[in-house]
Amino acid sequence: MIRIINFADKTINGSVFTLSDLQLELQKYMNVETHLKFFKLNNPSEFKLLKNIKNAITKYALIEYDINECVNKDDIVITSYYVLINVDFSNIKAKSLIILDSLDVYNDIKNQKFYDVINSIKQNFENVYLLFNTFNYNLISDIENVTKIEYFSKLSTTRINKLKGLETDERELIRVQELKNSEKKQYLYNNRYEFINTLKFKSFSFLRMPHLDSQITVENFGKLFFEYLYLEREVNYYCKNKVVNDGMHYYMKKIGLDSNTDLINIKINKELLLKEIFYNDDDFIIKLLGELCTH
Repeated sequence: MIRIINFADKTINGSVFTLSDLQLELQKYMNVETHLKFFKLNNPSEFKLLKNIKNAITKYALIEYDINECVNKDDIVITSYYVLINVDFSNIKAKSLIILDSLDVYNDIKNQKFYDVINSIKQNFENVYLLFNTFNYNLISDIENVTKIEYFSKLSTTRINKLKGLETDERELIRVQELKNSEKKQYLYNNRYEFINTLKFKSFSFLRMPHLDSQITVENFGKLFFEYLYLEREVNYYCKNKVVNDGMHYYMKKIGLDSNTDLINIKINKELLLKEIFYNDDDFIIKLLGELCTH
């Protein structure tokens, strides 16, 4: 069995959607189960948040409080580095482990925590694969008995198509106070404890924002940017806070966009966007899982 282990925190994190998008697409080709580990619930508002997150990512997620009981020794486990640092994997043993990247890789490389995390669990699996985009791939050194593969996680058209028509809002969505313009109708969404349908707005302007517990303005993917391009709405990109060729830089490069310059009302090749940023039948991870399932 292929099992995706996901984790929902009290804040909105991109890795939740990385793994839920993967499950939505994989289930078209093979049997897969998602096990969603949720933070400890303390009050009614947190039960509401759990319901909203579960409905938003996938109706197929199984809410779990003990991940160890879900995994068998012959399973193929897929997760993200963000999940690894929030869920105890020390007693999980399976055939293969596939780890997708998250922004936390960049944070943890600097203090060696990344290598401690991977080395502490790799012996529990016959095969361990790191599927990281170019930015993270270049940051990490080789790890014994771990296979490092340059790979870009993708988005699911299934999820976006489901959400795009539920609500409409004529305002422009922004995530950073610096983009506030009194002459525009805007919605500032910079509260990671607030859960909304971020795909309901007429337009989206992107500027890298500081992440929780740090002031770094590094972006691993920039999902909303590409989702709005897919929806063919007005999208603007501002390079002001860019400090390094991060993951988003390489995603933009794949569709011919220069991350070092401001881009206003972006027009892109829709076919190229779908090929490079969204899941397709020939995606590498689908091929990899097919090989692992036959061995």
